[in-house]
Amino acid sequence: MTADAVSIDTARSEPGQASRRIAWMLVALTAIVLLLAATAVAYFALRAFEASLAPEIQRKMETLANVIAADFGRAAALGIPVGRLRGVGDYLDGTIAEHAEVRYAAFADRGGHLSHVSALLSDPRQTDLRRRVEAWARQQAGGTEPARHSLAEVQDLSFPVAGEAGTYGRLHLGVDARFVERKLSEILADTLIALFVSLLIAFQVLLVLLALTVTRSMALLGRLLRAGESGDFRNCADSRGSDELARLLGKVNGLIRDLNRRYEGLREEAAPQPGLLTQLETRFGFGGSAGLGRLSEFSASDVRLPLFVFLFAVELSRPFFPIYVRQLYQPLPWLPWLSESLAIALPMSLWVVASVAAIPFAGRIGGRAGAKRVLLAGTLPTVVGLALTGLADDLASLIAWRCLTAVGFSLFTVAALLHVAAGAASGRRARDMGVFVGASLAASVGGTAVGGILADQLGYRETFFIAAALAGFAGLLVLRLVGTHGSAAPAARPPAADGQFWRIFLVGRFLGIVLLSAAPARFMLTGFLFFFLPLHLSELDYAQSAIGRVMISYFLVMVLVSPLVSWLADRYRCHRALLVGGGLCSGLGACLTALASEPLGILAGVAGVGLGQSLVATPQLAMIPDIFQRECARFGLDAMLAAFRVVERVGSFLGPFLAAAVLGAFGFASTAWAIGLVGLALSLLLALLFLARYPGPVP
Repeated sequence: MTADAVSIDTARSEPGQASRRIAWMLVALTAIVLLLAATAVAYFALRAFEASLAPEIQRKMETLANVIAADFGRAAALGIPVGRLRGVGDYLDGTIAEHAEVRYAAFADRGGHLSHVSALLSDPRQTDLRRRVEAWARQQAGGTEPARHSLAEVQDLSFPVAGEAGTYGRLHLGVDARFVERKLSEILADTLIALFVSLLIAFQVLLVLLALTVTRSMALLGRLLRAGESGDFRNCADSRGSDELARLLGKVNGLIRDLNRRYEGLREEAAPQPGLLTQLETRFGFGGSAGLGRLSEFSASDVRLPLFVFLFAVELSRPFFPIYVRQLYQPLPWLPWLSESLAIALPMSLWVVASVAAIPFAGRIGGRAGAKRVLLAGTLPTVVGLALTGLADDLASLIAWRCLTAVGFSLFTVAALLHVAAGAASGRRARDMGVFVGASLAASVGGTAVGGILADQLGYRETFFIAAALAGFAGLLVLRLVGTHGSAAPAARPPAADGQFWRIFLVGRFLGIVLLSAAPARFMLTGFLFFFLPLHLSELDYAQSAIGRVMISYFLVMVLVSPLVSWLADRYRCHRALLVGGGLCSGLGACLTALASEPLGILAGVAGVGLGQSLVATPQLAMIPDIFQRECARFGLDAMLAAFRVVERVGSFLGPFLAAAVLGAFGFASTAWAIGLVGLALSLLLALLFLARYPGPVP
């Protein structure tokens, strides 16, 4: 290679290398600044909350004591001695039931005898605790001031109960000593999640800004320089914005226009002697009478932020949707077979049906109207559907609005894929598809976590309203960011498109593998994670924010492990082992959830399911063209992949229904066991099928 060639290649690579270097530097700098700032805010917020929590509990207990004392005072005013009142224990239990930090309540007379106690102190297993409370009550007998005393696992707060005749006893409230610690742990977890989600959002915004300013401008600058190097001055770059790179592009565009003006002037002067320009026109290219063209650079990242915000909005209801449906459930006389568990599963399964039904429609109008218009068209039903879902007051209306949301969801996501596909000619399909996958995973992680916190703090309906507002904001981002560069060309029809598609499902070995791999994977996702897990955790008295924290472990494992699995599958050609191992891991995770009684065990089980799904997701699709070579040649790869997706959708549809049927008949523990054991059994059958029919490695 000559020195000139080396210099040309170096010049060609410099803009791309420089843009990547700048991008990584900005990402690293932003990460450090955001992490330090958010950590400092979280630290000082926690310190302030910790300092205010104990006094706040003290004030709350004083208010509660005043309420109970007022009721006792009314009885005393009527001449009824407090010690002779009946049903006081039940009254105390009902009063403290709304206060999670209060473990017991007791009334001690003037002599310090506990005449009325709540259920905990009546329990024979709590004799030692009652003895210590009585001892403390005798010490406080006759006291007229509030007092506090530590009784190991509780803090006993005692308040005088006085009337017109003076003090006639004391009220003792046992506050859980670990309540503040647990509350701080929950707040710390929510703060860390908020920190993590803020970083996710910041990086999504940063990646979009980098792609639309730095990367795009550097790519256009590189194209102009390479064109100028070869003597081509027929085009200017499409320069947008007012940043430094945009201004630099504007300067280069000005130079090109100036060269073309000088060339036009030279042409006019040399018109009587046309031969004088022949050598110049052979060496250089100018716009001439046709004018200058405009270079533009496609970027799939212009849809990244709208897609992230849109999917984030849809995912907000993920941790509580089954619980929300359960609140609206009413037995239907005209559907006597529809039990509560099946009714909860119905909107989730019909979501799959509605979204799948809308896919062909979205593809057709996307090819005609363009991806941007379909993105906007998908925003409207999603906004309306989410808002009306929050207003639904019965199961029928909830299903209708949920299906409307599913149609909008399908339109938006298909249009986003069409927009990404429009850049396939640039040879960056895998990288551009990473925009869609990355935004989807980030939205799943952030939406699930934040949705649980919002539902816990604001309520279910309010969270749907916030989701509708975010979906509307995604539409505004589409208007502002997404270009109208045209839609993707319609894909060539595969050989199976002409009436032969359904014959794929008559191929026994294909049907066997996808039924033992694809369908169980989707069943595990929709039946276990989306349907069963929120209901199970709600049954265990988990708060909505805690449910979101548990579910987020699934998505975090997916985000962290999926890239490694893709590399392992290609590097060691172990697609089949990953499929079997992933199915076994998912099944074991579900079984661990059935066994676990502590939060850590449940978290480990959900993470195990996430790990199993990570092992399965990539090898499933990658293996189809290798194992089913004859079928791909006969029906077409696109048709084989479409058939695979159909089986996945069937698994997604049946997952909630099957889990609901088992749940209604056998309960939560048995349902978790059933899901796990069925997953294990199908994975073992898949392993036997591989050993019997495909003993060799995947090529």
